[in-house]
Amino acid sequence: MKKIIQAIALGLVLGLAGCAAQAHDGPYGGHTSKWYANHPKQDADEAKWCDAGSTHREDTKTCNAAYQGINEQLTHAFYGSKSSNKRQSTSDIVHFTA
Repeated sequence: MKKIIQAIALGLVLGLAGCAAQAHDGPYGGHTSKWYANHPKQDADEAKWCDAGSTHREDTKTCNAAYQGINEQLTHAFYGSKSSNKRQSTSDIVHFTA
């Protein structure tokens, strides 16, 4: 009986330790920048959490991934394609003459 109680107590301690670690990564912590880029609402919530906290939050892996996700979203909105890093060729530019 004593061993069962010890096992339950150990399980509770380990379970709570896992919850505490998750809480330090924000509401949607632990994802890659690509995940955040494909989930704009969660990305915005995560970035807001990173910005609202103490200064050490901004340096976490999760916050950096969230910020990178925002950058990828902006790049996609500007260029129209996530994989398009090519410069526009001069033959594609319309020239106006006065």
